[in-house]
Amino acid sequence: ATSLASKAKRSRSGPFTWTMTSSVLLLATLLGLLQRYPVQALVSCFSIFDCEARAGKGSVCSDGFCTNPYFEYGCLPRHQRRGNDDVFNSDNPQRINRVRTCSSEDPPEAVEQGFCRPSLMDYAEIRIASQNWESVFFEAWILQIVLSEVLNVPVTIETGTVTANVDFYDRTMRFQYGTGNDWEAIRTARELGDCRLANANSNDTYRPCYHVVPEVWTGGQSAFLSELEREEIIERPAGLGALGSQSWFVPKFTAERDSSLLSYIGMQGPENRKKLALAFLRPTTWQEYCDDVSLTDCAEPDDVATQPPGDGQGGLYFHGLDTFKGFFRNTTENDCTDNPNCTGHIVDYPCGWSSYVSQHAHHLDIA
Repeated sequence: ATSLASKAKRSRSGPFTWTMTSSVLLLATLLGLLQRYPVQALVSCFSIFDCEARAGKGSVCSDGFCTNPYFEYGCLPRHQRRGNDDVFNSDNPQRINRVRTCSSEDPPEAVEQGFCRPSLMDYAEIRIASQNWESVFFEAWILQIVLSEVLNVPVTIETGTVTANVDFYDRTMRFQYGTGNDWEAIRTARELGDCRLANANSNDTYRPCYHVVPEVWTGGQSAFLSELEREEIIERPAGLGALGSQSWFVPKFTAERDSSLLSYIGMQGPENRKKLALAFLRPTTWQEYCDDVSLTDCAEPDDVATQPPGDGQGGLYFHGLDTFKGFFRNTTENDCTDNPNCTGHIVDYPCGWSSYVSQHAHHLDIA
């Protein structure tokens, strides 16, 4: 995995330095804070006590959902405030860089209300790509915290679509997946310089734009990256210092039931087709579970679903342990008695990612 950045045009953004030792220490601190007080997606609530217990101090219950405790002030000042109620006093020498720096995502009244402050050096806003997998979300958050709370640089997160948001400071803690590996977006950043100029109000006219990509899996993207580098759109991609691998996985309880599934040898050939079909059942959507499995159409809670799906949720395979925890069942595709071409089920990567599951299964003779 590598990271890359667009080649910046001359702008009002000044250079900054950050030592490796300081980076490592701050990275460890931020990871610890994010693990202890995670920013979650749409946490339901009945009172402020629910929010403080589940989302952290500073979160309140609004319209049935907890607000982001870091929307006001930021992450580092918020955590320092837990130990020092006077942290926002302007005369406090121990204060962490005051409140966070405002970005174009903040409402116009944010400065007046003291939630954030303008960039004192008038730095240009940096936009970071979130791709569409979780590790990049966390990397983008760490960069956003360091830049906007320590270095006073405004930062926004680009998801690639106008409807998705994964900004660390989003008031409602949205955790939404956008698009990945959109290289035209980094061309747009090179063309415009200021990604705020690419903003629009609908998907028909929206132009994704970003300056930095924290993580790229180069296996299927090498040709695109080489072209961008030749055109001097991006800097040479730099390694993250971590090695990634792609593998097939089975749950531990499945391996304990049948250890032959730990190797492809135990899955090969027609003699293992029925075993795979019985071991790996098909996932059931929330709506399918209510229609076909629940004895009450989800009108009454059971061990799998406590309620029917809401608008747009019927196609989900999992929603939460307290709503719909997921369900697997034996379908006609798993029935080897009536279907000689029966198969087990495997979960592949989302569309648009590089995947070799079909090739592996074909050449290893796995049904």
